[in-house]
Amino acid sequence: MLSWIITLFIVGLGAVLAFKRSWWTVDYAIAVFVFNRGLRRVLDWDAGAFNRLSPISLTPLIVCGLMAIPFLPAWRTLPQPIKTIFTSLGIATGYAFAIGFFRIQFGAVYALAEVITPVFALGFMVTAHAPAPVRDRWIRSAAWCAILASAYGWFQYLTIPPWDAFWVKSVGFVGYLGQLRPTEMTVFSTMAERGPLAAYLAFAVAAMILSPRWRTPLSWAGVVLVFSVLLLTLSRAGVIVATMAVFIHLFINRGKGGFHAILGMMVLFTALAFGMSRMPGAQRVATRFQTLGNMTEDGSFKGRTELRAVGLRQIVSNPLGYGLGATGIAGRVNTGSLEGQATIGDGGYFDIISTYGLIGSAFFFHAFWVMWKELSRRYRAGFRPGPVLLARTFLLVLIPATFVGNYLNGFSLIWIVFGAGLCPVAFGQFLRHRAASRKSPGPSALQKESMPPKPPEQPERSLFSKSPGPR
Repeated sequence: MLSWIITLFIVGLGAVLAFKRSWWTVDYAIAVFVFNRGLRRVLDWDAGAFNRLSPISLTPLIVCGLMAIPFLPAWRTLPQPIKTIFTSLGIATGYAFAIGFFRIQFGAVYALAEVITPVFALGFMVTAHAPAPVRDRWIRSAAWCAILASAYGWFQYLTIPPWDAFWVKSVGFVGYLGQLRPTEMTVFSTMAERGPLAAYLAFAVAAMILSPRWRTPLSWAGVVLVFSVLLLTLSRAGVIVATMAVFIHLFINRGKGGFHAILGMMVLFTALAFGMSRMPGAQRVATRFQTLGNMTEDGSFKGRTELRAVGLRQIVSNPLGYGLGATGIAGRVNTGSLEGQATIGDGGYFDIISTYGLIGSAFFFHAFWVMWKELSRRYRAGFRPGPVLLARTFLLVLIPATFVGNYLNGFSLIWIVFGAGLCPVAFGQFLRHRAASRKSPGPSALQKESMPPKPPEQPERSLFSKSPGPR
């Protein structure tokens, strides 16, 4: 009963923010996404029973889904290229849902919610008319959540809280996550598992390194904290993704942010040099990352190689795809058990193609190709705020990263950055200002395409204001 009461409170507050069209809806969704599983574990432990289908786990899906309320009516105000992104994602998702529903029925509905709610969140952000400080605040809120999750991660690592131990035993992860003894368990903090935590922290720490606007008042101390917990997840992919993001950002943005990147690397290397040997359980962490020097003999690498071979055979044997629910947690919805019905897991591109099929995957990847073209058009036009530069970086990082895992399945920091970078109103205002400064008789056809109706200038309303908030 307590779980349902708390769920209703979380969803109710999200509904109020969404109906108010408050820019704080995005910040709230990030917090719900990062901390909902930690809250669920405490409630299950307090009740003395593990609830496989706890309503708390649904709160990120519902809160993000509520963003469709202000987004869908504003669809017509979007320029055509942005509409194409959503149309392509919609066709891919609809196709995969039809196949999945035919195969596993209700499990596909849960998988549909996982896939479509980040799209609603993206739509909310590109139609919210949020000014630059608010778009930066969204990314900074994600950094704050990464810092808080990392602080709890150290607490978890050093003490093994009883609610976390209860969950590890209930899902049978003893061994996989190490032993339930201080400094001998892999950190998963407040999130569903160590993999999602590592992915979130990797992209968050990259953003924090690249710009002081997203670093929070904790500055480099926050960066070191987040990176240290990224190491405690024992995720080599997470460390590689964070490193790639920094260097790719410097390469494609002609060195912009280079000072912060170099300083950040110096801070992290110094922290590793002086702090690694003093870190509890350092040998276990060092042993894990030493395998990067001989990946071909690593068991995880061999497993992924075999996974790709299996995935390729399945794609060839079924080019139409297996539909939504073919991978991940959705299979549990039908059975109410811990065992899923995953066809392919942790395979990145093979995960996507096996789910969407060749037809749906073409539309899926086309959406991100159009997104890249839109971001590049902003860059070429001289519109280069931080979110645009970071969104271009993350899109390129996803190309190699998706060989390891599907980072686009579900709400995450990646979608926040895409939404902040694709804001059409900010780009339209930039083009109008540039045209006026050049004393042009009017915007060109290319400019008109990216210039949605200019919204009225309104201050952001309080949550309890009687007048409606901004769109």
